[in-house]
Amino acid sequence: MVVTLTYQRCGSSFFGQLFNTNPDIFYLYEPLDALYTALYGTAEGWNVPSDITSFWNGTEREIPEREVQAVGVFLRQMLSCNLAALPTESMIHKYWYMFAGDHRVLNKYIKCIRQHNVTYTKCNEFTPPYCGQRFGAVEPQRMDECNKYLWNQKFRESSTHPAKRRFINYKNCLSGLRKITEEQCTHHFLDACETREVRAAKTVRATMKSMEMLLENVPNFRLIHLIRDPRGAILSRKEFDNSARGSFSKGTDLMAKEALLYCRTVVKDVKLRKKLEERFPGRIYPIIYDDFVKYPLKYTENIYNFVNSSIHEKTLSWIIQNTSTKKNSSNIASRWQDTLTFKKYKDVMTNCREFFEQVKYDWPMVGGFN
Repeated sequence: MVVTLTYQRCGSSFFGQLFNTNPDIFYLYEPLDALYTALYGTAEGWNVPSDITSFWNGTEREIPEREVQAVGVFLRQMLSCNLAALPTESMIHKYWYMFAGDHRVLNKYIKCIRQHNVTYTKCNEFTPPYCGQRFGAVEPQRMDECNKYLWNQKFRESSTHPAKRRFINYKNCLSGLRKITEEQCTHHFLDACETREVRAAKTVRATMKSMEMLLENVPNFRLIHLIRDPRGAILSRKEFDNSARGSFSKGTDLMAKEALLYCRTVVKDVKLRKKLEERFPGRIYPIIYDDFVKYPLKYTENIYNFVNSSIHEKTLSWIIQNTSTKKNSSNIASRWQDTLTFKKYKDVMTNCREFFEQVKYDWPMVGGFN
């Protein structure tokens, strides 16, 4: 069981192909968006990572313990092929369709749910109008209320609030879709999952706190912590649309805001990771994306040794093909050096000073920053 914990625009989609291109590995792309929809009644695809860790005004959001636990339990159940314990939202989420190419071993399952027109969109009319289209769009008290309606059947049935009917209709809608999924398609998912010893997922919607729970409770769990140079990550985040950009990162000072969100979250995770590395030696693999793209074959071999598996020839071929061209991943990773103005560079460095103190690496520095 392997999870790559990372952050938006840190090269995780590219990195994830180390597992996705291997037909002997069961790989999941961003499964946690579905969990957050199940937890809070938001619309699928609108659970933006920086909204999970920060409020609309940029202050840090302390993630509730129930949420930390839910993330850990969800990942454990999904990577253990325990579909019966998973929320229906996770089985019919639009990411299966949108990112079918990132779920290669699940092509039969995805084809099946598409064929039977099993889609969460059919139930989307009920909860988002009350719970918010995107995560964090309503007050925390309303989010807590939605969570209780969704996860506490007794509360839902005994409520006298008019909103009660929304959640009853929502649950009934999901129930019908789950019945079709289990009768027609679930066996394809189980076949892909249960026949593969190595099961992996990558996520930008978790924190190190949830990984701590997995390290404590799953002896064969391995964690890869993928980090990127903030200057490259933040420059890439300029390309975000509204569904990927957090509520805080709007208007002016975009680079400074994104730098604050990214570096604050990474620093918090790195501090806890260092403690976990002492408690769980050999079970955490920290990697800098900028290193990986410079020496992809070397790090691919290291990672496969870490997860105790063999590199498939299809994976090897994919790496060579995608890292040897003129416009390769290494050139893209260092593009910030030719693109950032000094002001934007200064904005990032000012908000990421503690990042560079905590993440020891030979970072390239310009303009007197060190």
